[in-house]
Order: sequence, then C-alpha cells, then structure tokens
Amino acid sequence: MNPKHKFFLNETVKFVAKELKLQALPRKIVIVNDVKFPEKMLSFGVYNVNTDEIHIYGGSRHIADVCRTLCHELAHHKQREEGKDADGHDGSPIENEANGLAGVLMRKFRYKYPEIYLEK
Repeated sequence: MNPKHKFFLNETVKFVAKELKLQALPRKIVIVNDVKFPEKMLSFGVYNVNTDEIHIYGGSRHIADVCRTLCHELAHHKQREEGKDADGHDGSPIENEANGLAGVLMRKFRYKYPEIYLEK
C-alpha cells in the first residue's frame, strides 16, 4: 500500500475515534485488495459485530473513497458501543445513520487534510 494512503487511513481512524468518542477501536481493521471482495460482499466494506472487525476493499479506489467507507464502518462500531442493533438493511435507520455520519466525518476530515483529494 502507498505510504501516503496508509497515513490517511491511520489519520482517519484517529480522527473518527475522537469525533465519535469511541470507547475503543475495533479489534481489527483490514484493507482487502482481493477484487472478488466487493462482488462477494455486495459492498466495499463490512463491520462484523460478532468479531468486532472491519474489512474494507481498497483495490483501485480513490483513497478518499476508502476513507469514507472506513468512516461508515467505524460509525457501525460506534452504534454497537451504544447498544444499537446494526441490521445493515438498505434504508434502515441504522444504515442511514452510518451513511450520514460518514459523509459528515469526511467533510470535517477534508479541512484537516485537503490534500487527500489530490492523491492518486
């Protein structure tokens, strides 16, 4: 992985942890480069509440998009900390909340690191 991309991912985790006041980080965060991942998961990212792990497809995506997916999955982690049942169904209140939070978090993050949108 590009060292600058790794930097942005690490900074995203720290930023989101602070913004959402996470009690703890997920047990594991994995960036997957297997091109079959999105096809198999029907998603670019997944938070497994049973294992407390996040898996995100990095592949040939822009780093800002990967970080946004990371924000979304960390929002699900926060929901779990709050005792919410992350059902993951499209359009559900839980999923909509994670989508909204991810968007807000990335908009805030861009003020700290505007160069993220210049990365290739």
